[in-house]
Amino acid sequence: MNFEKYSINEGLPHPEVYKITQSPDKILWLATEGGVAAFDGKTSINYTENNGLPDNDVTNIFSDSQGRVWVSTRNGGIVYIQNGEIHPCKELNERNDYKGFVDMGETPDGTLYFFYSAHLVQYKATTADSISTILRFASFDLQACHAGLVYNNDTLYAAFYQDDKTLFTEISIHNQSIRTINIDSIPHFYTYELSRDSIGNVWLGAQNGVHKYDQKDFRFEYPIIRVHGLFNVGDKIWYSSEGGGFGLIDTKTRNIQSYEKSSGLASPFIYDIFRDDEQNVWLASYGHGLIKFGDPSLKYYRKKNGLPSNTIFKTIEFQDKIIVGSNKGLVIIKDDIIIDTLLIGNQAKTLSALNDSVLFVGTPIGIYTSHNLKKTNLYSVEDQLRIFCFDEHMFRTAGSRILYSEYDKNQTLMLGDVHEILPFWNGYIFRDLYNVHYVYEKDDSMHVQLLMNHYEFNDYRSMDSLSLQELYIKSAKHLHRLFVDADSLRLEHIALPTTEAFSQINSIAIHDSTIWFGGALQIFSSPISGVTENLPETLTKYSLSSNEMNALLLDDGMLIQDDGSICLSTLNGLWIFDPTKYRESSLPPLISFKSIKSNDQAIEIHQNNTIPRFKHHQNHLHVEMQAISYSNPLNTKYKYRLIKNHESRDWSEETDDSQVNYSYLPPGEYLFEFTADNGYDVWASEPQQFSFIIKNQFWKNMEFWFILLGIVFFAVFYGRYRIKKLAWNRQRKMTEAIINATETNKQNLAREIHDSVGQKLLLLVRQARKLDHQDLEQLSLSSLEEIRSISRGLHPVNLSKFGLQQALKELIEEIDEHSDIFFYHSIDNINTSLAPKNHLHLFRIIQEALSNILKHSKATEASIIVEQKQDHIQISIDDNGIGFQKDNPSQVIEHSLGLQTIQERCNYIAAQLQIITTPKNGTSIQIQIPIQDE
Repeated sequence: MNFEKYSINEGLPHPEVYKITQSPDKILWLATEGGVAAFDGKTSINYTENNGLPDNDVTNIFSDSQGRVWVSTRNGGIVYIQNGEIHPCKELNERNDYKGFVDMGETPDGTLYFFYSAHLVQYKATTADSISTILRFASFDLQACHAGLVYNNDTLYAAFYQDDKTLFTEISIHNQSIRTINIDSIPHFYTYELSRDSIGNVWLGAQNGVHKYDQKDFRFEYPIIRVHGLFNVGDKIWYSSEGGGFGLIDTKTRNIQSYEKSSGLASPFIYDIFRDDEQNVWLASYGHGLIKFGDPSLKYYRKKNGLPSNTIFKTIEFQDKIIVGSNKGLVIIKDDIIIDTLLIGNQAKTLSALNDSVLFVGTPIGIYTSHNLKKTNLYSVEDQLRIFCFDEHMFRTAGSRILYSEYDKNQTLMLGDVHEILPFWNGYIFRDLYNVHYVYEKDDSMHVQLLMNHYEFNDYRSMDSLSLQELYIKSAKHLHRLFVDADSLRLEHIALPTTEAFSQINSIAIHDSTIWFGGALQIFSSPISGVTENLPETLTKYSLSSNEMNALLLDDGMLIQDDGSICLSTLNGLWIFDPTKYRESSLPPLISFKSIKSNDQAIEIHQNNTIPRFKHHQNHLHVEMQAISYSNPLNTKYKYRLIKNHESRDWSEETDDSQVNYSYLPPGEYLFEFTADNGYDVWASEPQQFSFIIKNQFWKNMEFWFILLGIVFFAVFYGRYRIKKLAWNRQRKMTEAIINATETNKQNLAREIHDSVGQKLLLLVRQARKLDHQDLEQLSLSSLEEIRSISRGLHPVNLSKFGLQQALKELIEEIDEHSDIFFYHSIDNINTSLAPKNHLHLFRIIQEALSNILKHSKATEASIIVEQKQDHIQISIDDNGIGFQKDNPSQVIEHSLGLQTIQERCNYIAAQLQIITTPKNGTSIQIQIPIQDE
């Protein structure tokens, strides 16, 4: 049988495995004597004392629905493994009365139960802090409970053995009670395992056999010793036995198919059995690690199964038996059993039968014969390696020399190192690695015709005939059809598929109008009719699943038996493939990223849905892909692609290499995605994806140049702004200095006029009054009043004495008194709303505006309104005069000294000036002064 073994050489921590479970992510978890192993079909990740396991001797293991793997150790208590980290379970381990851990299980609602020898412990929450004892097996000895089963949300079962008595109990969680089920009618036994089938029966794997409880009666069913593991599948039960191997029980027919050491099982000590969702059966063995009961269509014979050597040269059918020529003797197999060996120690390189009565064996030291497979006799001691018999014709090869014999005739032919001879038409086809010849008899001698040589094609590896008039030859890249057409030989050359799997094909065989191609772990078949039509479309592929079959077929290493089974001769044993028993898994693999590294640094995959961003020098990407499928993991193929900046890319060629490396990736946005098949061309429906960004050098990023240009533009703008502001400040300061100087001069001039000229005119008035010179007195008084008016115009004394509001009113009233224009005014008290330093400027602005009205407007009416608003002071000075043309206000202000003065003073106090005018429609001056907090 085909058993695949995974032990220390395949990465397991220890060859003694006790328990098997599978987590929701399909990983197989193993409890071994050397730690815990997480096995994905190819490799193992181990957890031992070196990375946090409290004890390497693991007795039990269980995976819950949350993805936690619970581990019980012999001396270190219980822990659980989640996301690759080991977590201690202090609440369980620190209780002194929790001794003798037995079993664990989970109800459909997610509650966990831990069976100890004297306690039942419940765990509901997501942390171990909520663990609590719900039941104590108080009526039994502390070491009594030795198997437990979670049956449903409310019912559990436990098996006890005490004082030579077997106790089977039903536990009610709701009532926290125990009911003992009577089994006195059955001899007492020790229970190792409890299991439930699909219809609700409870099965017990025990020391003396398999028992069943159907909720009514307790019955002894199957006498199998020391049953440690049970796995129910419909009407069938897989069992494992300590010392008895494993087997399959059919509960309907009551048939038992057992597999022990005679079946090729490495060890009869099997402590647990598990069947995955791909129907693969896994065995926990003692001393030989994890064993997979592999492809049922494949059997193998190797040295450990009785062959004298794993190197197989040739296989033929002879007298209803399979004759195997090996490196160290001849092996005879009948009904899948090795019944005899001959020529022990000799290299049986070629086998040929004469008339189904005599077997010829070619060895390096001579040719042997055997009649009825009883014994062997030395037939020839010449240096002959191969012999080919065809009725009365015999060919013996010795290097390039071929001896042809027919009754009493002998002839020597000088050809190459012939590997294979087949009868064809009126002669024979001779094949070596470099040439193909047609050898035929004419005029009582053998003649040779060269059909193909190594200049045209090369590596002629195998050939087989459909009939005496049609034969096929396999070369490196072609299949050659040789046939007879109108009494002449014809050749057709058919190109073979260029896939990696087909490139390893080195053997062909024909049976029942079907041609078979054999290679490494894969066999192809095609109807002969499809070979010349469209070979790739007519091929059927058979992927052989076994980690033991790790060698190529030998050239011409296929033999198809009469029943259709195919014998495969390899350097690693004899394999027999039965196509009728071949099955393929239809389940796609579960794919994921095993690891992703950037510059040898491991990175998280889409953590928090963020896309990793790497610096420009972090441009080396290493991806390890994972596809979990246990049926045919050695034939799993991957396809992947790396998409840059959302550009479409083709998928890679199919490959069995799960690792991908990219170096010196240029900056950009990337999406890596891959998919995989299950070894039978069933591909995952959705690819796994990983997005990342490699950032450009900062000076190559558009953002950098936008920012840099922004900084430059800002610097230029700010520089110009600063220059303008400095110029404006200088202008403002100059204007302020000029205005201040002018005001100072006006003040000084007003004081001089008032103090000097005014005093003298006052003396002149008094003198004229003394002299009673009325005309002079009147003239002097008029001059004195004019001088005082000029003085007030140069420096408004009332502004500092009575405030801005009063000063403006007196200014308007004085102008109104000496003018024909009617002046209307409404002035709010803005004394406190305007900074004191700006009072004089506003006074001068209004004074200049009124002066312009008097000089230029020819108005009859004018109004001056000063209003206090919420956040500003609004000043409106309107007249009904002639107005002026204002196409370009800047030019009007530029040619008007009065308006320039108003503009400069408005700038000084941060006021906005607007002049609204059209010819013959008067003029309106609007001034808005913001109110600023001091």
